[in-house]
Amino acid sequence: MALYHRKGSTYELLIHHSMVILCFGIAVSTRTYVAYAALSLVVEINSVFLHARQLLTIGGISKSSSIYRLAYLIPYLISQPIKVLFYNLGLML
Repeated sequence: MALYHRKGSTYELLIHHSMVILCFGIAVSTRTYVAYAALSLVVEINSVFLHARQLLTIGGISKSSSIYRLAYLIPYLISQPIKVLFYNLGLML
């Protein structure tokens, strides 16, 4: 991506993902705040579906179509049980 598509947003995205990997790696290697770091990665799952919705919009898919609505539903179905699990285990503030 950095080699073929050079824009300001490309570098921002690379820095963002580098920082996420670095921070998660530090949390895992020091064994501190691993639960919080894992929970913060749930946000990254949502990003995948955000980009999928953008691609659907670019592709001319209607926002009322079932595939577009599914792109909203899936991240919710993934993140909510994870949040509830962390909350019930007492791992959240």
